[in-house]
Amino acid sequence: MNTDDRKKLVLSACEIVEKILGDIPEKEKEIHKVFKLVRDWANGSGVSVEDLNSATHTAQRAYINAPTMGLNLADTDQTEATRCVAYLVYATVLPNPEKMVYEAVAFSRKTVFHAHKFN
Repeated sequence: MNTDDRKKLVLSACEIVEKILGDIPEKEKEIHKVFKLVRDWANGSGVSVEDLNSATHTAQRAYINAPTMGLNLADTDQTEATRCVAYLVYATVLPNPEKMVYEAVAFSRKTVFHAHKFN
């Protein structure tokens, strides 16, 4: 897949995830910043490969540090939102971006399902 096609795919995925999850809260500064960086890259705003690699590490760190026990719904939702953004940033740099985008959208749908199921 060439870079232009990858950018179109990632931008479409960003739009889908954002529609499903809503805005990534500003208070989640790291993940909000990564999501914005991914969107900027997909829009052709001159984001460097180094920025994307750094964002990949930030997303991994944020996901690892997100609550994993899911003792309340807000924690579970944040963990899943973090996972969605991590997959979006992976789609910018890793092989098989289609799989990464699929996972991002799947996790965003799962988050909404849980929100409706438990509320």
